[in-house]
Amino acid sequence: MTKTEMTSAILDAKARAGLTWEAIAKAVGLSPVFVTSACLGMNSLSPEAAEKLCSTLELSVETVGAALREFPPKSWDTPIPTDPLVYRFYEMIHVYGDTIKALISYAGNPEEVFRPDAFCGSISRGLSRGLQARL
Repeated sequence: MTKTEMTSAILDAKARAGLTWEAIAKAVGLSPVFVTSACLGMNSLSPEAAEKLCSTLELSVETVGAALREFPPKSWDTPIPTDPLVYRFYEMIHVYGDTIKALISYAGNPEEVFRPDAFCGSISRGLSRGLQARL
C-alpha cells in the first residue's frame, strides 16, 4: 500500500467513524499535529501507535499499519533550496502544510489563516514550545 492509498483509506475511515483528528490522536496517545501529519503521509508512526490508530479506525494493521510505519518519501517537484535555514522552512511547510490546513479547517475558522497576528502567533507559540522541549 502506498502512502497515498494509506491516506485515502484513513480519510475514508475517519469520515465513516465521525472522528476528529483530536479524538484519533487521543486514542493513539500522540499530538493531533503529529498524528494528522502521519495520516497525511508526511511522518511515520511506531508499530504501537500504528496499531492503535488502525484499531481506532477499524483498518488493517497489515496494510494501513505497515504504510503508517514506513518512512515517508519527502520529495518535492521543485528544486530544493540549498541554504540550510531556507531549507528547514521549506521542509516545515512541505511536511506540516497540509496538516496545519486540515486542523485549521476542522476548527471551522479558516478566516484565521488570513489574520497574520492570529496565525503567526499560533505558529510562533508552537515553535517556541518545540524549541523549549529540545533544550
